[in-house]
Amino acid sequence: MRRAFLASITLGLTRLSTAANPAFYIACLSTPTVDPKVANAFRHALAALDPNLAQLVRYSEDYANFDIELLRRHASMLNRRKPDIILCFDFDSAAAVVAARTSNAVPIVFRAHDDPLGRGLIENYARPGRNLTGITTYRCIDDKLVEVIRDAVPTVRRIGFIHNAEIADAGCNARARAYASGRDISLLDFSVSHAAHMPTLLNRIATQRPQALIVAATAVTWLMRKELIAGIDALAIPALYEGQVFVDDGGLMQFSALQDDAFDRMARAVSHVLRHGRAGEFPVSQPTQFELVINLKARHARHYQLSAQTLRRADRILE
Repeated sequence: MRRAFLASITLGLTRLSTAANPAFYIACLSTPTVDPKVANAFRHALAALDPNLAQLVRYSEDYANFDIELLRRHASMLNRRKPDIILCFDFDSAAAVVAARTSNAVPIVFRAHDDPLGRGLIENYARPGRNLTGITTYRCIDDKLVEVIRDAVPTVRRIGFIHNAEIADAGCNARARAYASGRDISLLDFSVSHAAHMPTLLNRIATQRPQALIVAATAVTWLMRKELIAGIDALAIPALYEGQVFVDDGGLMQFSALQDDAFDRMARAVSHVLRHGRAGEFPVSQPTQFELVINLKARHARHYQLSAQTLRRADRILE
């Protein structure tokens, strides 16, 4: 019976391909401009997971370049266009598509870097509802970030935490503070919610002089990452970033969810929706695999005297 079922799926896809090639239309939307490597990584993941299906998909791509009004226009246009899936590469684009809907007819698959439940996008992780599903790279790891930077530079007693306090985090930052307090570490709060405030933030860091920094992955830190990395380097402060892109742009260390795993999980969600529908019944997955990367090519990297324990623990070291 299993062979007959698989054969019927293959035959059905073949007929779709003959009648109209490609058979499925995925409209991609992103608040920032997506690096081509990111879009290609998703397509490769879908091709590896479901090669027959991947051959039948065509894509369109729309970017808002962090322009909220442009994002809303794109979201309305895509809802009217009625693709088979609207694939959102960040939380804000998914929220914009949901807000622009007049019905739940078009399924949404999203990738979020923060908590989609805490921010009200989904009803729960097991059954997200509203004909949408997806994945998140979010996990409550603020206390783990404190542990990693403390182990890397064991002498630090004052650690600055750069994040966006306006985004609900379900108590994750409080957990980090409790962890730090139990180890006689002061956790200094550096919240930034707008890109225009980045110079002020860097001035505050220069004035308060933390011995190390943690940089959470937020829309602002992502958008302003080159300026942020340059500013931290100018102050010669060792920093741990939450995201591979920060190390790619010259940051010292990163600890975050494994990037390739996110694309594999996105591919599973898209394959499920195209083959079976019912996006709202497909669980939203959270990351289970993380990696520590140390960039010894970063400015001042050789002078920070990172612990031997951290160097051994690293999943990758860039030299």
